[in-house]
Amino acid sequence: MKKFLTGVLLVLLSVMLIACGQQSNPSDVGSGISSDEIDAYSKEGEGGEGAVEISGDVTYDAYNPLTGEYDMASDLVGKRPIAVSVNNIVDCLPQYGIADADIIYEIETEGGITRLMAVYSDLRSIEKIGSVRSLRDQFMQCVYPFDTIIVHIGSSVYAKKYMSMYNYQTIDADRVLSVFFTDQSRVGIYDSEHTKFTSGASIYEAIDSLGFETDSYNEYPAFNFVSPEETVVPTSGVANTVNYDFSPGYDGDFRYDEATGKYLKWQHGDQHMDAATGTQLAFDNLFIVLAPIEVIDSVGCVEVNYEAGGTAYYISQGHYQELTWSKPSWSSNFSFTVVETGEELQVNTGTTHFAVIRTSYADSVEFGA
Repeated sequence: MKKFLTGVLLVLLSVMLIACGQQSNPSDVGSGISSDEIDAYSKEGEGGEGAVEISGDVTYDAYNPLTGEYDMASDLVGKRPIAVSVNNIVDCLPQYGIADADIIYEIETEGGITRLMAVYSDLRSIEKIGSVRSLRDQFMQCVYPFDTIIVHIGSSVYAKKYMSMYNYQTIDADRVLSVFFTDQSRVGIYDSEHTKFTSGASIYEAIDSLGFETDSYNEYPAFNFVSPEETVVPTSGVANTVNYDFSPGYDGDFRYDEATGKYLKWQHGDQHMDAATGTQLAFDNLFIVLAPIEVIDSVGCVEVNYEAGGTAYYISQGHYQELTWSKPSWSSNFSFTVVETGEELQVNTGTTHFAVIRTSYADSVEFGA
């Protein structure tokens, strides 16, 4: 089912990405920081790789609302999760630190490329995360219900609008440069916007220096999890392979590993790897949400109409479940209903990959035995 860009599409994509350079590289519109300043912080005021030293009194048996499992650090109970906007364009690969995320959201941005929002209950032990890119409002709407602290470099004008509207403070390069650092091994090899990273140590130092509230107002889990002792097997059909399209050049490609009970992620025909751990991305749960998505300006920014609701799929344990979904307001979480029974979806505990794709790509969704 793989699709390859034609020469015409490659040219079109390149033009759109150049046009979007005003919004998707570190000098994003509204970010309050210039490319020269971003280059300057590779010389002074940078953060760096590193982990946070954790007290020996901490146990790892607390409930994690992002996964439904009892394996979270005891000192983080009731604390806000942290999300990092991660580059996913082909030219930025490989990525670092994303295999440890509890949830990864993948959504289309300008020119049909996708970006990742990696959400963590605890990233203190992760020494390098990224490369880090700018923020888009379609991701903010996904993680806002969890009272998430977002880390990014710049943002679109639409994300800026919602930050103001909801008084949403984030960790951005225009507030604290020291949360980011330049991977010097990439300088001169990668474009500069693909060289910026962050770390667990730098993020928590920034949270302290900015005086962010770390106690969360959110009391609800990310999904309607079953207990860790239970396992739900979806009943709509077999899904040992899962394929779908975000655009002609970016796809979803997952293959079920029965030995681990996880879905291994592929993209562009290759294993999707985390260079920090040397492991392929693997998830217990997959969601595919079909939503109206349209380009809304000459730059190529897209708008996702979450209030429309529609069809979705939940994939786990080698099977899929057909769903309907709703998200009635900007600040509300997704709600999923099983088509066959009309009941609320129950979700297995574990990590999740959550994709939002265009309704016009509904026919690209395929499940294989």
